[in-house]
Amino acid sequence: KTAAILWALPMLLLISVTILTQTRSNFIALGCSIFILFFKNKKILFAVAIGLILVILFSPVKNRLKYDGSVHHRLSLLVIAAEVIKDHPITGIGFGINTMADHKLIDPDKYNARVAEKYRLGDDLFNWPHNMLVNITVRLGVVGLILFCSILVGDFIILVRLARLGKNGFIKRWSLCLLSALAMFFVKGNLEPIFSTIPETIFFIILSLSAVLWRMNNNLSPQDDSLA
Repeated sequence: KTAAILWALPMLLLISVTILTQTRSNFIALGCSIFILFFKNKKILFAVAIGLILVILFSPVKNRLKYDGSVHHRLSLLVIAAEVIKDHPITGIGFGINTMADHKLIDPDKYNARVAEKYRLGDDLFNWPHNMLVNITVRLGVVGLILFCSILVGDFIILVRLARLGKNGFIKRWSLCLLSALAMFFVKGNLEPIFSTIPETIFFIILSLSAVLWRMNNNLSPQDDSLA
């Protein structure tokens, strides 16, 4: 019971923060993470899913799920980013996160003229796309996108293998936890800007712990369940 309480308290705090921020990407990422964590326990998964649905229906969060100006702004950035990628497909426009917002490098008039009028943006809104894969492609081109995706796919494969074939319960449980965290990062990263100090630190921690678990699993014998 003590362990369950210690586990439940931080979970409730995180869910409360998610509800209070009313961020759409947080709810989608939370749903994906919960699905992965409780995939094998259908009762808990069903209960938590019902709880989230009720929170959305009976709180101001439901208003955030509507199409609004911020969603349109994100679509505009994606459409304009696609035009930038066409001009710089291989190496991108540069690594700095603000390079697309630098009018000396990217001319708003030039790219606004290429897209439909409804997607055109003012100079003050002409910044980075709210999608990490598109953002990487704009900044580092197809080469950078391939390298970045290889990191994501590699870590995903490692965690899935450990969650299924880990040599003890400890390895399997922590792999599932990290897989859930990786899903959270991927979902949020494709719905809003995520390349800043704190999210990047979390991403590096996920990668580091994945490597630690992989090494631990390789050093265990199949009968060793001392950490389970």
